[in-house]
Amino acid sequence: MIARVLGLLAALFWASGLLAPSALAQAVPKATTPPQVTPKATAPAAPVVPKAVAPATPAGPIPAAIVAVIDVAQVRTNSAAAKDIQRQMAAIQEVYSAEISKLEDQLRTQEQELQRQQAILSAEAFAARRREFEAAVDRAQRLVEERNRTLDRLFSDAMGKVTAAIVTALGELQRERGFNLVLDRNAVLVPLPALDITNEALVRVDLRLPTVAVTLPPP
Repeated sequence: MIARVLGLLAALFWASGLLAPSALAQAVPKATTPPQVTPKATAPAAPVVPKAVAPATPAGPIPAAIVAVIDVAQVRTNSAAAKDIQRQMAAIQEVYSAEISKLEDQLRTQEQELQRQQAILSAEAFAARRREFEAAVDRAQRLVEERNRTLDRLFSDAMGKVTAAIVTALGELQRERGFNLVLDRNAVLVPLPALDITNEALVRVDLRLPTVAVTLPPP
């Protein structure tokens, strides 16, 4: 059983699960026979005279594209805030790993004691001890899953602030440089160096957001 917890230690990284959406049952209305309605005699309707419709205003010409290129992944990775977030996340992960490692040692000791008592306990007493141990393993599994969710949430929230700073920096550069289209450099086969604004964006992000505090939620 201890292998269940040992295998959970490897889960203390950044991966998060995806929940498949539940299917929604669609109600099918029952077929009903429409009642027979006898139409009343009515006078013929007056002919409809279509109203004059003003011609639509023609759209203006599409402006010429003024392109800029940015490596968003590079800015997200090399920004001062992102590096600070990685440092803080590593420290939090170390704390969580130590917590889980201590719990693992406790469970290993409990399992060894349970195996030793198997020869001296009655079947009923051993079954009760075994259930207690299994409950402890389940609690450990839930704790690891909770710690994983916390790590994912902290990292996502912190990096979301970096992304917001990148968007703000691009808005400033757009107003100053006059481009109207930004492409990710990884999507451009041969980007012209003069179009690349990655370094400019990185400088502005560092000035606007030099650090991001990653705070653990209260226990």
